[in-house]
Amino acid sequence: MKILVLHGINSVAEIRRTSLHHAFFLPRHAPGHDYLLHAVHAPLTEAVTDQEFDAIVIDTTFLCQRWSEPVGIGPAAIKRKFDFLRDSTAVKIAFPQDEYDHSEVLDSWLADWKVDVIYSVCFDHRALFYPRTSQHAEIRRGYTGLFEPEDIALVSRFAAPWRARRIDVGYRARKLGPYFGWFGVLKSEIGEQFNQAAADRGLTLDISCDAGDAIAGNGWLRFLGQCRFILGCEGGSTLIDPVGDIRARCNAYLAEHPDAGFAEIKAACFPGLDRAEPIKAISPRHFEAAAAGCAQILVPGEYAGALEPWQHYIPLEPDMSNIGEIVAAMSDWDRIEAMIAASREVLLSDPRFSYATYATDVLKAIAKRRPGLAPTDPTEPVDGMLRLALRANEHWSTVWPRWWQSH
Repeated sequence: MKILVLHGINSVAEIRRTSLHHAFFLPRHAPGHDYLLHAVHAPLTEAVTDQEFDAIVIDTTFLCQRWSEPVGIGPAAIKRKFDFLRDSTAVKIAFPQDEYDHSEVLDSWLADWKVDVIYSVCFDHRALFYPRTSQHAEIRRGYTGLFEPEDIALVSRFAAPWRARRIDVGYRARKLGPYFGWFGVLKSEIGEQFNQAAADRGLTLDISCDAGDAIAGNGWLRFLGQCRFILGCEGGSTLIDPVGDIRARCNAYLAEHPDAGFAEIKAACFPGLDRAEPIKAISPRHFEAAAAGCAQILVPGEYAGALEPWQHYIPLEPDMSNIGEIVAAMSDWDRIEAMIAASREVLLSDPRFSYATYATDVLKAIAKRRPGLAPTDPTEPVDGMLRLALRANEHWSTVWPRWWQSH
């Protein structure tokens, strides 16, 4: 099959490893097809617009351009640029994330482009997010990211024996804007509040939500390999922002009131809209922590139906009201090591959380709509980084001279 993969990755060196895995899991696990990888801001050529593809994959790194700042080319221009997708006879498959952010814009893009299949991270809320696209598209359950088996060996290289690790509790999180509601704020608050609540309990803490303390690349895996426990919660939001109005109001208010707290911003910018129940999903971080052999201290949630409190993780109340129980449980190392083994088993051994299974499902979705294609089953994964580097170099060697001459 000829498969076009549309993505938004401009630099392999600067992208999160989990995002790279997600964007290119299909060529990695189903390498027996002819792939063309095209970045959203790369110039379009006849190789993309005039070629007959059997399938077109639209990755989340492409779709997140729907809220990108209009620097150079904004969302409206991107939509127009790729409107040729509407007339393509290929099976079009989309992998959106953060579906609550610019949800109406997302539904409009996918409906106008006549997307056939959506892998929705917010599957239980699919009727809410896709009133137009669901009239003709099939919606399947999607994931924000899974874990590649080969990465387990890489993590193991950096992981110290659990009892010999130097950090008791580690955590890194980016402070999200108030336009994700109280659940978005929770991601940074649990770090800050745990730091305060556990400061005098004899624990070695390495917890930060400052942008300057972010850890990228293999440094993140090394960090996990030195932590006995990792804080966490599901990803998600308690606000739905159909066209970005809430984000715009929040940013404008913060520009005038830079010291405003969440309660003040909520009252001024989105009164009555913050949901009691979050729209949430399991995060790639939970798979990374399991692979690194970290015990997870998590805000109770669904976690794709895989993780249960006290069996796979220590449940942490968001207000830190059970901090004493948490610290006491942390000292029972035999129990904790059994918990680590249980979470590792359910997250890293369950086939539904593997990219190989994900690739098989995508090929079945294509075959369902194009029975004559008879797509091959996924095989042993290829060296993804090498293959992608070659493909990207091959593509850019063709388009770069044309782009340069036109500018």
